[in-house]
Amino acid sequence: MDPGVLKKAHAVFSVDLHPSKLHDVRGGVQEHINTLLMRYNEDFGGVVMCVGNFKVLSDQAPVNLYFPLFRVRVRAPAVVFMPQRGSLLTGRVTKVSEYFECNGITAWWTCWS
Repeated sequence: MDPGVLKKAHAVFSVDLHPSKLHDVRGGVQEHINTLLMRYNEDFGGVVMCVGNFKVLSDQAPVNLYFPLFRVRVRAPAVVFMPQRGSLLTGRVTKVSEYFECNGITAWWTCWS
């Protein structure tokens, strides 16, 4: 696999949380981050493979009268899968059936714990 396919990113982004998450803001942010994993994200420009220890940057979160969620700023390291045209990838067929064929991409990367 080409070395430039997996990129480390130091992301700063906003997360909108429901007021029911006020008692556990970190848990709410973690739930949001989990929805980003293994899906293409336009803001990151690729597929978010893993996110490391995040830090909530906001001490206070303003609540808008017309928008029922509160917004917090978050900083987190991430590994993003960003292949370019012509990139060399290594794949392995993981399942074959009459209706399903899947090529799994084998990759090794380091995620922060």
